[in-house]
Amino acid sequence: MMYGNSGTKFSKPYPGAESRFQPEDIQEYKNDPWDIRISIGNAPLDEAFYFTVQDVDAVNKTIRQVLEEYALNPAKVSELDTDDYPELPFLQEELRLYFNNAARNTFKLDIYVNNNPSFGSVRLEERVSKYLSTCTFEDGSEDYRVLDLVFDPQLDELSSTQKRLITRKYDKIFMLLLLDHYQ
Repeated sequence: MMYGNSGTKFSKPYPGAESRFQPEDIQEYKNDPWDIRISIGNAPLDEAFYFTVQDVDAVNKTIRQVLEEYALNPAKVSELDTDDYPELPFLQEELRLYFNNAARNTFKLDIYVNNNPSFGSVRLEERVSKYLSTCTFEDGSEDYRVLDLVFDPQLDELSSTQKRLITRKYDKIFMLLLLDHYQ
């Protein structure tokens, strides 16, 4: 899996909340469940995927482990808050496809930690505890730890030969879909 170090830094706010990267009081949360939040590129955080991890000791695992064992694990779909957020299983599947395709080197996926003061992507073998933030809602309704990841897929530009092959292969299908859409 490829992860770049292009110097990109994400500092996305969550509406109505304050996020702080590695605050001094992070240990006060050590016995509480915590969230993994994953947004894509510059998409706002209120449209992000999230997964609540009940295992408080999982913060000692690597980022790769918590993604594979919790957030992107299809066997954990029943643990998603689908009553309030019915789109979470679809987001989980999309993120899993990004992650798995990057693992197969189909495309490059940079993974950043939102509000991380250091530039560059993170290594998946790093411990989660090194990258935790707190998220506190202004109205006092929520206060929790979060691993706030940003998936930033990098697509390579297609060569003219690749574009011609794709056009030749999918042109007729695209036309049929377009005709069906207008009917």
